[in-house]
Amino acid sequence: MIDTFDTQLQHSQVVVLGGKTGSAKTSLLVTSDDGSRLPCIDLEGLAHHRGSAFGRRIVPQPTQIDFENQISLALLRLHHNEQKTIALEDESRLIGRCALPLNLQAKMRESPLVVVEATLLERVHHSWENYILSNYEEHLREAGTKDLAFVAFSESLRASLGNIRKRLGNPRFEQLSEVLEQALTAHDSGDPEPHKEWIEILLRDYYDPMYDYQLKSKQREIIYRGNFKAVREFLLDRTLRRA
Repeated sequence: MIDTFDTQLQHSQVVVLGGKTGSAKTSLLVTSDDGSRLPCIDLEGLAHHRGSAFGRRIVPQPTQIDFENQISLALLRLHHNEQKTIALEDESRLIGRCALPLNLQAKMRESPLVVVEATLLERVHHSWENYILSNYEEHLREAGTKDLAFVAFSESLRASLGNIRKRLGNPRFEQLSEVLEQALTAHDSGDPEPHKEWIEILLRDYYDPMYDYQLKSKQREIIYRGNFKAVREFLLDRTLRRA
């Protein structure tokens, strides 16, 4: 499987989808309103992780070998369907605790980058839907009762914020913790909207500067920039018409 994956990867053209946190990159690749589907490998889906410090899901992550096997199978399916150009979301070396295969990391580094752009408001809303509403629903299905689900959900958010405490610095961590606790209190009373306040702070003051720095330092070849719809049309043209 490993040898086959390496061979197939060498004969594949890859285009990488980048964008700031909350830009709906995964949704752009794997969902469609018109029935069209981009030839892609959903790396976060295979890793059972949404990416970022807040991406942990209820479903356990696969073992490393299972993760790599699933990537290999996904690539084989694409080649079986004669898809030679595939889209991948720009990922760091680790998605949760699952590491991208070294040859895939190398392929992605040398591949052209397409950047989806979204406003801060749009990114806050998308993050809120994924990391708050969807996350809570997963906890609710797992726990079975609202009380147990909310306790687990709240602890997961606190733990995720705690994991980046050193990188945030104590003043910013304390500020975000206070806003998070206020949001959890409101959420417990039936209003999840206040979560958007700490999400906005985190995106604007932490994730955005980090993304800008990484994009500049890696000096990636950016072949296209645009909003969600424009980028999706560009990728469909590049991967389907030129397959």
